[in-house]
Amino acid sequence: MNTRELSKAIALLAAIRDWQKASVFKVKALQKIALTLKPLSTDAVLAGTYDHLFSDQARIWIKNALQQGVFTELEHAKNEIPSGILNFFKIKGVGPRKWRLIYDDLGIEDVVALEQACKDLKLSALKGFGIKTQTQILEQLHFLKQNNNKYLFSEAYKQHVCIDTILKSIPHFKYAVTGSFARHLEVIDCIEYLVSDELVFQNAISTIPLTVPVKVVVSNADDWGYNLLKTIGPELYLDVLELHLHQHLKADEITLHALLDCAYVPPTRRDAVKQKQDLARYASQTLDSNQLKGVLHVHTTYSDGANSIEEMAQYAINKGYSYLGITDHSQSAFYANGLTLNRLYDQWREIEMWNTKHPDCFVFKGIESDIRADGSLDYDDDILNSFDFVIASVHSGLQMDEAKATSRLIKAIEHPSTRILGHLTGRLLLNRSGYPVNVPKIIQACAQHNVAIELNSNPYRLDIDWRWIDYALEQGVWIALNPDAHSCAGIDDMFYGVCMAQKTLLSSAQCLNALDTQQIFNFFNRT
Repeated sequence: MNTRELSKAIALLAAIRDWQKASVFKVKALQKIALTLKPLSTDAVLAGTYDHLFSDQARIWIKNALQQGVFTELEHAKNEIPSGILNFFKIKGVGPRKWRLIYDDLGIEDVVALEQACKDLKLSALKGFGIKTQTQILEQLHFLKQNNNKYLFSEAYKQHVCIDTILKSIPHFKYAVTGSFARHLEVIDCIEYLVSDELVFQNAISTIPLTVPVKVVVSNADDWGYNLLKTIGPELYLDVLELHLHQHLKADEITLHALLDCAYVPPTRRDAVKQKQDLARYASQTLDSNQLKGVLHVHTTYSDGANSIEEMAQYAINKGYSYLGITDHSQSAFYANGLTLNRLYDQWREIEMWNTKHPDCFVFKGIESDIRADGSLDYDDDILNSFDFVIASVHSGLQMDEAKATSRLIKAIEHPSTRILGHLTGRLLLNRSGYPVNVPKIIQACAQHNVAIELNSNPYRLDIDWRWIDYALEQGVWIALNPDAHSCAGIDDMFYGVCMAQKTLLSSAQCLNALDTQQIFNFFNRT
């Protein structure tokens, strides 16, 4: 268990206690612990670095859970309520006390009964549950059904690293990742392996606690290339190759493409191939992490981050980056300790001092400015003009129709200080679908105003969706791979952004942070 997972568990405990009608103070205390813990490094918490942030009781809870891998207090609490209630807490916009009202007055304690009650408008008899609310609940229940037994790519990747470490040490054993995981889909249902011996594979991974299901396909050596190509998929790609007509071919995967008179497309890009003419286009080299020269979206202790400017910058240096963009939350983001003007000026002075002493990593004075409901940006224009760059993002008022969301974003894009549009749809994978927006119109507006679009590399976001990146590139829009890091370790999420970028035609030529420091300066200054 890591700090992010434990934070989620503590937040769930807070929801359970709220449902049980515990005191407001107790619930808020748990919520504060969860929020404080979320961005912190697991190793640093275990080392006692952040002991001062928590009470004695909380420190005991946290360290026991991180060391043992189980949050005992939560497991006990789960047994105190009907098990079906836990699924209610996944639905946004309805708090635990309202779920308790539904339970007390209507006896509803599982999602099946809840869905039927909403369809029959039975919740209308309760205060605060109009037709609109019941419709939203039904929409979220549908979303949860669609994503049941699905897993984030990042979760699968971490598990694969553990498996791969063991498998590669086994002599005379052949294996390869395949399926949707090999194609870097952002959400998958399992990790699939092609193996030479299933028994050897199962024995090897028997000691690994699996959180993501594993599927195994066995192949002999002669059919290895064919089976690898077939299991990687997707079906449309195999149809384009007309693979079903060539089952007799015995060769490795790359040679098979040549025998089929087809350009070899890397597995990550195969989802984008729709017809034979696409093959040559997607056969080009994919973006590589080594081509990235800097990081442009990180938060520090000035807002809701876990590390200081100096710590974040030093970590960036250690990772080989030559610049860093500090983008703490703006003042209206009170929930994230957004920067008041006085603290903003303090931050600028600290950044200027860093840049005076450390020429090896330039720190840009940026901000993640909230896009207000009317599309305006947080802070007055004279303040916005004083930043090196502005990332404009929506963090509140997410319940919008497509017309409202599109208009709101376009107005923010049109602001002359906006240089990057942050997490375009506001989605959280497996959690919420994000607000509806006319993506082509947003991309066209960014092209018109020379605003880059962020590929938010946080594994829960991965937003802009990779499926729109090639269209953005066609329109001449820059893509910024940003980690949205709230700790030093969060900078490593750049990896997941690269994984998504490798599904597209994005190259260093249109990747914003593949530019060097002077080139980035020029982009920010529109020169």
